[in-house]
Amino acid sequence: MRLMEAMVEGSNLNLTIVRPSRLTNKLLKGNYRIAINSHLRKPLNIAWIDLAHYLISSIENPQSFKVKVEISY
Repeated sequence: MRLMEAMVEGSNLNLTIVRPSRLTNKLLKGNYRIAINSHLRKPLNIAWIDLAHYLISSIENPQSFKVKVEISY
């Protein structure tokens, strides 16, 4: 995992590393926590649909390029 992340960080591409907590199959809440280049306190779980919501909403945001993002409720 560390090697893969190092390769992504060393590339010239605008890639983002997203680390979700345990994925669940629940409905969209639209209310989740993120930590950019840091760690969330007590990450529990997140629905895959909320993870998808974050990914789609941040895909063109330059602030989400070349960072590590943790996401959870």
